[in-house]
Amino acid sequence: MSDHKHHSKLAPSSFPGLQQCAYFRSGGGTADTSKGTELHGYVEDLYIGKIQPSDIQENDRYNCVWAAGRVENLVALYPPDGDVVVEPDLELLDSDGKQVTFGHSDFLWKSGEIVVVPDLKGCLDFNPEAHYYDPQFACYALMSMQLHDVDRAFCPEINIKPQKQRDFWFTYDEAAAIVQGVVEKVGSEDKRHQVCFSCKFCARLLTCPAINKMHQAIATLCSFGALDPEVINDLLSDKPKPLNVSRVYTFSKLMKKWAENVQAKAKELAESGMDLPFYEPFQRAGRQSISNNDEAFERCTMLDASEFQSAVSVSISKLGEVYSAKSGMSKKAAQKEIVGVLDELVVRGSSSTQLKFVADKIGGGGEE
Repeated sequence: MSDHKHHSKLAPSSFPGLQQCAYFRSGGGTADTSKGTELHGYVEDLYIGKIQPSDIQENDRYNCVWAAGRVENLVALYPPDGDVVVEPDLELLDSDGKQVTFGHSDFLWKSGEIVVVPDLKGCLDFNPEAHYYDPQFACYALMSMQLHDVDRAFCPEINIKPQKQRDFWFTYDEAAAIVQGVVEKVGSEDKRHQVCFSCKFCARLLTCPAINKMHQAIATLCSFGALDPEVINDLLSDKPKPLNVSRVYTFSKLMKKWAENVQAKAKELAESGMDLPFYEPFQRAGRQSISNNDEAFERCTMLDASEFQSAVSVSISKLGEVYSAKSGMSKKAAQKEIVGVLDELVVRGSSSTQLKFVADKIGGGGEE
């Protein structure tokens, strides 16, 4: 991967967060982002022939080969007028030719009257639908259309781990409207901190005035023994207002993330030697597990086979990972084969309802 200069504010990758809050600042690297960067590098190096599939660890090999193959398929479907550029340096210019921002896409080429701008995503949670990248793609699209003087851009989102592709098309005007909205929001004199879905990714989570104001309000209400009675009564009623439920649910998730950050920071300070009133650091023992089930059963002579088996749980997903690493298959294919082999031995626990964020969904009539 090539070296690039970095932004302080208007990085294209921050556009989804900035669209929601003008003060959003990327939280920086984590183990997941580092892994995503590693996968990016593998796919790009595979495409240009710098490495072979055997150079990639088995757990990622099949996924990366698939992603590189998707790029090759796109090249075949949309033949390049010239070269396919890997990690091109791009810039966004205003009407006066001044640079607004800059960045680099993963791939770029011109094909007739369009530009093709594939973007790789690690998607380690295997759930592309849970992620919102539209403003980022709009920025890449606009920079690429300016560079090649065309009016349409095709931005395929290639999700490496789940092996799924989502397609985004933009006209010049569509991309410009999205990007202009973000740029104007960030540059506005009356911009404000906004609690939003991107808060959990923001580096300013602990110091954000909007978050702290909400926390202080909650603390004040709690000091009187309750939250907002109107909201609580509504949630406990036979027909709670949908918007109230969504707001409180979003807030509860946000407060959980905020609390986790506070707790992690407090533990870090305590470990570094800070003496915290009312708290003493201690080491909690790690979870015990059995390394060899067969040998364990041999030793547990006080239990018969059925009693021992009732305490042993074998993860289908973990078996799939092990078989995937051994066979070179994708985890999904490996797990499917494992399930087929085990057949009636596979049992599934009770399902549970989860909620995912959908930015443009207005349900329940949107009433207050």
